[in-house]
Amino acid sequence: MPRSVLLQLVCVLALVALGTMLLAVGSFGSGLIGLVGGAIWFWRLYRAIDRDT
Repeated sequence: MPRSVLLQLVCVLALVALGTMLLAVGSFGSGLIGLVGGAIWFWRLYRAIDRDT
């Protein structure tokens, strides 16, 4: 797996963790934006990897 893909996965995980923490403290708007952004980024990354193999 290329290093850029691993770096992107780490960033997606950090974004999802941040969104979850924001939801836990009651910042629902920003938390949902972080979670949705992480989900979309992960899905696009997953589809790009799937096309390469």
